[in-house]
Amino acid sequence: MKGKLFGKNCLVTGASRGIGKSIVRRLLESDAVVIASASNNEGLIALQAEFSNFSQNLITIRADLSLTSDVDMLCKSATTAVGNIDILINNAGILHLEDLHNCSEDLLRKSFEVNFFSAFALSRYFSESMIKNNYGKIINMCSSSSYTGGGAPQHSIYASTKHALLGLTRALDEELRHHNIRVGSVSPAGVSTDMMSGRGDLDHSSFMSADDVASSVMVLVEFDGPGIIYEMRMWRMNR
Repeated sequence: MKGKLFGKNCLVTGASRGIGKSIVRRLLESDAVVIASASNNEGLIALQAEFSNFSQNLITIRADLSLTSDVDMLCKSATTAVGNIDILINNAGILHLEDLHNCSEDLLRKSFEVNFFSAFALSRYFSESMIKNNYGKIINMCSSSSYTGGGAPQHSIYASTKHALLGLTRALDEELRHHNIRVGSVSPAGVSTDMMSGRGDLDHSSFMSADDVASSVMVLVEFDGPGIIYEMRMWRMNR
């Protein structure tokens, strides 16, 4: 029996670990063809080894999303590899906690390049074919920081990027849903990943798993009913 996503081409950024890797696994289990992108080549090699049973449906492309040239390369390489992308999941993100007066210009710009500008560029590129095909899905991995100031000091950069990504998601929903393109976001708070390993101000025993978040992403990816699920907020039960 074929999975729900048989015949669909997906692109997942930040795919080599954490939430991204869990999303890749769930997509492959649903029989999708998955292009997994990350900046770390070793991580992509490990991903291929771990998901060797799905080797025919898994393609990896290394791309540093802080570089415009790599974002352009990813767009072209993905199109060359599989043709049109049906489902785009902008998951890549970086977290730098720093006081406002210690935030360097380079750190600010790199954070926006990875967390926001790459998602904007990928959505712009792949939505063109989605519009022509009258079908597509774009899921942006936001954060609880998309709705707040981060809940703690030192979040000025990260919260700014995630607010911007949520705003983009809402705007694209207005613009693209008339073309049968569903645009949504998932915004978790406290996930047990490498990104959160250094947060001593939070109770790590209360964190949700990457698989929990991937399950929510799959709800958005697989839902095709007359309603639109376009924003999902995930909170820790025992926060």
